[in-house]
Amino acid sequence: MFKWLTIMLVVLSGFLIVLLGLGYILKEHKEVTTALVDSIEQQKLEAIINEIKTAQMRASTGTFRRGSEPNIQKNTQKSTQKISQPKKTSNKLRQQIIINNLICQSDQQCVLVDIQPEGKSCLVAVNKIGASMLAKINGDAYSPNFSCTFHLDSSQAVCLNNHCSIK
Repeated sequence: MFKWLTIMLVVLSGFLIVLLGLGYILKEHKEVTTALVDSIEQQKLEAIINEIKTAQMRASTGTFRRGSEPNIQKNTQKSTQKISQPKKTSNKLRQQIIINNLICQSDQQCVLVDIQPEGKSCLVAVNKIGASMLAKINGDAYSPNFSCTFHLDSSQAVCLNNHCSIK
């Protein structure tokens, strides 16, 4: 009887060690994958921002060549946009960044960002990636197509149903 009990405990201990090892490997893989996805998104954003800056410079100097209009929303829409008004392009980019960066898993990922820095307050809750993207293109004044609601100074960004919200 003692022999079988010992064998069973050894087998169960081995099984438990294997399961814990697999769980650790999955956790590490998830962290590495998340970091890789974040860096790829960051590179895509930088490419889009560089494209917008060059388009704004070309639009301000009027040096567009026929057929050389930049594709602002790369991989998101099938048609390219012609840039005639840099401010509208910047507004659309901000809106796209806000829409694409609402997803979260915990409250620590959500941040409040004032998208209208001059005078008026227009707070938006986005994840940290979206906040860094919005900070990079914070040059122009933003004129949203919607009205901003007033939020108290004690407002904070929270993650509700895997979407960043203002509480």
